[in-house]
Amino acid sequence: MNHVLVTGATGFIGGHVAAELLRRGYRVRILVRDKTDPGHMVALGAEVARGDLLDVAAVERAVAGCDAVLHLAADYRLWAPDEQIIYRTNVDGTRNVLAAALAAGVSRVVYTSTVAVLRPPAIEPPRGPSPATGQVQASASPADGEPHLYDLSDLSGPYDRSKWQAEQEAQLLAQQGLPLVTVYPTIPVGPGDRRPTPTGKLIIDRVRGRLPFYVRLPMNVAAVEDVAVGHVLALEHGRIGAGYILGGRNLTLGDLLVMVDQIAGRRRLHVQMPAVLAMLAASVDEGIFSRLTGRPPQVSFASARMATRCLWFDSRKAIQELGFPQTSVEAALERAIAWFHREGYC
Repeated sequence: MNHVLVTGATGFIGGHVAAELLRRGYRVRILVRDKTDPGHMVALGAEVARGDLLDVAAVERAVAGCDAVLHLAADYRLWAPDEQIIYRTNVDGTRNVLAAALAAGVSRVVYTSTVAVLRPPAIEPPRGPSPATGQVQASASPADGEPHLYDLSDLSGPYDRSKWQAEQEAQLLAQQGLPLVTVYPTIPVGPGDRRPTPTGKLIIDRVRGRLPFYVRLPMNVAAVEDVAVGHVLALEHGRIGAGYILGGRNLTLGDLLVMVDQIAGRRRLHVQMPAVLAMLAASVDEGIFSRLTGRPPQVSFASARMATRCLWFDSRKAIQELGFPQTSVEAALERAIAWFHREGYC
């Protein structure tokens, strides 16, 4: 599998995946839209194929001659003025890429899903604020690290629902012979978050002092470099038909914000608010102001609903079967904040 196609290589995780593949000696082709500048990936040695996920002919040309495909491209937004754009990219685009891979007879496909579509293991978050440095051990759960999908009716928001539908498309093609391995990243942090992602925006806002209030959200955070390595390990060693959760430490949003404060060397107001207030804020922000102005809400319904969920996960399957690394979340946050400062985000 020397020659691989990577979609989403100008994104956060995808950029790290493509760079890791190049470091390991793979020939990497990246599918890039016409208006996107792939200069940083070209400088690393990537070959560029121009085209959109929704252009079937362009996708087929990009796949041609490749031994494997890593499909990471997705529209990762919790809100959009036209939600159908998210569905077209995440569902139709995934179908196009994986169908082209099946037709071309590639030897392996790694599809990047998300833990947003998974039921978390049975870990009960502690009541009240958790200590900023306390690591919650996923081994406290009786779960075995196997991914288990929610029902579609349990999900809300265009991103979660579109990724669930995309996974159904992937599984249908797997039944037709697609050599599919699925990975489920948790919340990655680290350098190179250019757009940035919702988590990157949260870190930037906290460094700037704009996020004094937060909800108690149990979340799993991983170094983006580890997640990238996990993709390559899934390519090289993943079992066809298997799914692997690529996560790091289970903590709470409050823990993460305190870590950001400590790294930034600043003490910020630190007030946890009930999830019901987040829903009220979303009702005003998205329900009224965004509809009137068309601007993205600071608090969307999707993000507010997420505050009511537990996003703790267990990566033991990926650790045991793939050798998936587990490095320091604090060090990843340090690299992220240093990069945001260097690039002028904060």
